[in-house]
Amino acid sequence: MTDNWCEIVETLQSAREKRSITEQEYQHEIEACLKMLGWKTSNGTMRSQFTINIGSSNSIRPDVVLFKDGQPVLPIEIKKPTNLCNQRQSEQLISYMRQLRLNVGLFIGENIQLYYDNPQDKEVSASIFCAEISKNDSNGDTICDLLSYENFTIENIEKFCQEQYQYRIKHKDLQRCIRELCSNGEVIKNLIKEKFLQEGFDEKALDEELSKISVEVRRRDMVTPFTPEYRETPKRKWEGRNKESGYYGKMGRTVLTTIKKYVLEHPDIRFPELKNRFPDYLIGTPKSLGVVRTLDSIEEQIRGGRRDLRDRNRYFLKEEDIIVLKDGTKVVVCSQWVTPAFLEFCSHVEKNGLRV
Repeated sequence: MTDNWCEIVETLQSAREKRSITEQEYQHEIEACLKMLGWKTSNGTMRSQFTINIGSSNSIRPDVVLFKDGQPVLPIEIKKPTNLCNQRQSEQLISYMRQLRLNVGLFIGENIQLYYDNPQDKEVSASIFCAEISKNDSNGDTICDLLSYENFTIENIEKFCQEQYQYRIKHKDLQRCIRELCSNGEVIKNLIKEKFLQEGFDEKALDEELSKISVEVRRRDMVTPFTPEYRETPKRKWEGRNKESGYYGKMGRTVLTTIKKYVLEHPDIRFPELKNRFPDYLIGTPKSLGVVRTLDSIEEQIRGGRRDLRDRNRYFLKEEDIIVLKDGTKVVVCSQWVTPAFLEFCSHVEKNGLRV
């Protein structure tokens, strides 16, 4: 862990602990962190509210733009530390990138995300790399290396993003190929036959034996397909909130199990991507609860007075229910589900092929 990343985490965590920090105050702390990496307002390599003219009468202003050799190299969009990046905010950052003719941008809110606007496919523009603001997140060192003023080049950061993009594409292709192979028993039987033919066994005898068996392969972490059981609307409004009615508990457990096993199926997934897979709107009202949240964000908001202590009961917080991602991020799932929202969740899982 580099000293720079430790200092940055301490600075931002201290800011995040303030009860009602504004975006402007948070931006001031982020600029202090960028100064640790060599960017300066005094020499013009870091500029706040830089104006980008669009046509003769319009303009946009990224929160921060980094400059090197007199040229803009990285736009930065900054939101409050409790902010979870949404589609509109992502599109706003991408618009800055395109106006500046840059393929990489930085989004800082609850975490730090690199956005990549793929020059080969402008329809694919998304968060490509993420570091949680935690000393335990090894991606923080990478962020520091990429953003160090002394070593920064557009070529290096674009090369890194392209490598991340290619890795994701190859990983998805691998998952697809394995699924296709495992779903076809005849293909597997042919592989078995080929193996034994190479060992000198008689083909006719092999065909005879293989005709007697069927082959089915399943991943151990595969979610058992489920059919929603709670299609009827509760007769009385309070029933949906009654612990004894079982509405929250059973439906919430189904959601928890689905998300747990989705993470097992996608071991490299990071929290922003997981949140995009299971967006907040699925929970219904209030959306502020969210389907998934980081454990740190819930605990931090409770400590800062932004959430009531009773919110502890609105998430699955037992040790065995907490989902730990590969990068160490601890994720909790909301337990507050009523019939309409649960059916929406099931529909979303089916429609987007999220069942593993």
